[in-house]
Amino acid sequence: MELRKLYEEIFEFTRGFEGNVDILLPFANKNEEQESLGNKIGFKFKAKAKQDITNMIKEIFINYKVTYCENYSHIVMTVARNSG
Repeated sequence: MELRKLYEEIFEFTRGFEGNVDILLPFANKNEEQESLGNKIGFKFKAKAKQDITNMIKEIFINYKVTYCENYSHIVMTVARNSG
């Protein structure tokens, strides 16, 4: 899965940082109505279920605090590591 590999690479990249680390990860929540509309106009709407993404992020970003803000079908997940 390309998305998982991307997040794993971001995690590895941040391991070398000292101090606080804040990462914003935007994504679209799975929405069958939007997918159907996208298919009709020729747009491949790639979205995952919020719980699937949340679980994957928590598996990868061990010892990070994971929070998210959801508005309509858009979600911004904040992954944070405090140095103290």
